[in-house]
Amino acid sequence: MTNNATQGPAFGPSHKVTKAILAALGVSLVVMLATSFIYRMNHPSLTKPGRAPQQASQEQMMDQASTDELTQLMRMMQEDPNNTEVLETLAQRFMDAGDWDRAQTFLNKLVIATPGDTGPLYMLGITLYQQGKHQEAADTFEQLLALQDDPMARFNLSVLYGHFLNQPDKAKPHLEAILASDQASDELKARAQDELARKAHGDK
Repeated sequence: MTNNATQGPAFGPSHKVTKAILAALGVSLVVMLATSFIYRMNHPSLTKPGRAPQQASQEQMMDQASTDELTQLMRMMQEDPNNTEVLETLAQRFMDAGDWDRAQTFLNKLVIATPGDTGPLYMLGITLYQQGKHQEAADTFEQLLALQDDPMARFNLSVLYGHFLNQPDKAKPHLEAILASDQASDELKARAQDELARKAHGDK
């Protein structure tokens, strides 16, 4: 996503977590999630390469910093369970770690706490997809589109319907809407056009 609420989730805790964390998360999250979603759907068998041994010390330091931050965030959560920025940041941390179950737990709370905000819905849609909950992911992106027309959400829906839910008739209108959208990037339109061409030739 290039920005999902603006387009996509942009965030950061309001009390003790600094706005710097929030700004960095907001700028990078939507791009990372969109790229990851599309790339993994096109390359389902790819595995994560091993890490170089010489990076171990640096990565251990980063892991410790992440653990300390997570501890602080959880403490803040106990103090203020309805802090939406903390919920958002916690969800992102678990998404980064690939802990999709825990990410969903916080995102479910965040979606309820922020009605009308498309960012948390986008994050939840990605999380559900990663868990193999394809129908729930599609329902979540449909909920997002009911609030705001988002070409990237439409593309994700087209992939879910066309490649995972065996409902190509539902995928096609979303792809056509992307081609007609002034908000969609040229790259996204090219992807939509490729999907339509494949469907026209009977490819899956």
